[in-house]
Amino acid sequence: MSQPPLDPRDRHTYRNPTWRGVLVAYGLLAAVPASLWLLTHPLLGAVAVAAFGGLSVASHRTLELYRCVQTCGGFALDLGDSVQICVGQPAAVNC
Repeated sequence: MSQPPLDPRDRHTYRNPTWRGVLVAYGLLAAVPASLWLLTHPLLGAVAVAAFGGLSVASHRTLELYRCVQTCGGFALDLGDSVQICVGQPAAVNC
């Protein structure tokens, strides 16, 4: 069965934008000048990308540690075979 050709006046418009779609749009708008800057300053761009990556990893690990301390009340860190460091609230430290 044949279908009629698409009418160019029929456009799909965003009637109900989501927060995720809005954030993606703003991210793409910010990515264009950032990529141009990275192309014109490659050394500074590499340093900036490495610093941003390091900060994002550090913040993610800090958030995990915060959640662990909130849930368990502390954490333990093993240094070698004979040293263990326990950090926590006084009632929760049972190494």
